[in-house]
Amino acid sequence: MINPKIVSHSVKHLISNKNLVLKKVKKQALNKEIPFKDPPLLQIESLKKMNLKSYLNGRMNQIIKMQLKNQLINQHSKSKAM
Repeated sequence: MINPKIVSHSVKHLISNKNLVLKKVKKQALNKEIPFKDPPLLQIESLKKMNLKSYLNGRMNQIIKMQLKNQLINQHSKSKAM
């Protein structure tokens, strides 16, 4: 079975990574290293929700596939051992 603890931990890790990247970009923009224009607030919110949702869905699918692959490998190695 898929371990929900591993998945939720991975998701939390991804969210914190994304937030760190966003902070870094904004900091660079404040230091005028890169141009950073704020789109209208509603647009930002909808983009955040959309991107985060699709990003997390994709990531969840990757994690699930990895876990299933590992299960298959384990089953295969167990059946070989017998």
